[in-house]
Amino acid sequence: MPPAFREFFVLKPSGQLKPLDDGPGEQPLPVVVSTASGEHAMGVWSPAYSQTLTRPATYGRFWFPEARVSKWNCVIRERSAESALLKPGSYRYLVWVAVGSREQVRQTLQTLRSREARD
Repeated sequence: MPPAFREFFVLKPSGQLKPLDDGPGEQPLPVVVSTASGEHAMGVWSPAYSQTLTRPATYGRFWFPEARVSKWNCVIRERSAESALLKPGSYRYLVWVAVGSREQVRQTLQTLRSREARD
């Protein structure tokens, strides 16, 4: 993402955004990255679990000073119990990406998470 996207946040279970350092690293809460003003933002959340490990998604964030770019990701790790290779086939996951102002992204991700908890 362009260098203006330097503000990282986690979406707490309460629905509040809390500041997050620029990493690098992964953690269990959804990540939102925005401009300093909060006018532009992007966030990610997934209800998916890995098919082989049954672990929830984790979320990373990174700032690369030399390249002047930021990055976020949603990670779902799979691992084979029998060998180093996964069985061939489809591995599909639902991942939601919200784009808008920081507040719009917060509201959208929280709404998606709340709906998933009710289903």
